[in-house]
Amino acid sequence: EPILASSVSESTVLLEDQDGNKLSGAVSLDSSNLVISFVPANALSEGTQYFVTLKQSISDLEMNTLVSDLVWGFSTLSTETSELPELINIQNNPADEPQMAMNASGVAVAAWRQDHFININSFDPVNGWQGVEQVSLVAADGTTPLRDMKVAINDSGSAIVVWTETDIGGGAGASSVYANRFTIQSGWSGAELVDEFPSGISEQAQVDIDASGNSIVVWRHRESFGADAGIYSRRYDASNSTWEPADTVYSEDPAINDNAESPYIALNAGGKGMVVWVLQSSEIMARYFDPAARWSSMSSIADNPNVDIVLYPQVSIDNNEMAVAVWMQRLSSNTHPDI
Repeated sequence: EPILASSVSESTVLLEDQDGNKLSGAVSLDSSNLVISFVPANALSEGTQYFVTLKQSISDLEMNTLVSDLVWGFSTLSTETSELPELINIQNNPADEPQMAMNASGVAVAAWRQDHFININSFDPVNGWQGVEQVSLVAADGTTPLRDMKVAINDSGSAIVVWTETDIGGGAGASSVYANRFTIQSGWSGAELVDEFPSGISEQAQVDIDASGNSIVVWRHRESFGADAGIYSRRYDASNSTWEPADTVYSEDPAINDNAESPYIALNAGGKGMVVWVLQSSEIMARYFDPAARWSSMSSIADNPNVDIVLYPQVSIDNNEMAVAVWMQRLSSNTHPDI
């Protein structure tokens, strides 16, 4: 919808530095009244964090205003090119399985497993590492095994961490997928159960996040060790702060003794995405996701009959909805794998 020109001014479009100082500049609308521009009067400082605020009073031609002030941040680059290594975890406790994600402004989140918990440390180019926080649940006996940890962050600084956590007392190998979300306004949301299965083994969790803070988690689920496995997903809708019901990306078929594994999800800025996974250890499957139309039909993107085994699929998708997938495969005639 076109923006009401009179609602856009230096009092409704603000740029402030990390100390809260308001910067002067020229505010304008494009000829179609769809794009707001702010040109600072002076060059921005290097290695500095800035915050943009669009005030709630900005409206369209029908006088519909924003629900609330819209705030996001970015950081300018520093001329420094290298730094010495830093210890970012708590010392004297074994730490492993590090994961990290960084956005276009250089803001990053590192996550790792330590002492039966998932810990994170956030980084911004101005203030460096912010300190260790625990984001996983606390088991009653303090020994809940954690694995399959992944982290994603968008350019607004919103982030999500997912992991698999063993269900104490839930049977041999029983496990569930959990997530913890972060926004600049609210901090970490707290650990939330993502998968909706009352029993069985949920594992191999993966996640990505779009520019609006919507996230999709994908994972593999089977009822027990040795059972057929399917691929499932669940989407977090940032517009109403709710998790949507889980979707079946691929349903296991006991009649053909199939096995799905190694799901991987990628989203573009608009929330459209692609998921890939391995089927029967010899085929790569894919499905496209659109927030409005939901999941497309399933496609096979690697089904060479001479393939002995395929592993480790990954995929990326750009804002034009072009996707590229990579994986490792070995032909039955070869002794070495190829990409």
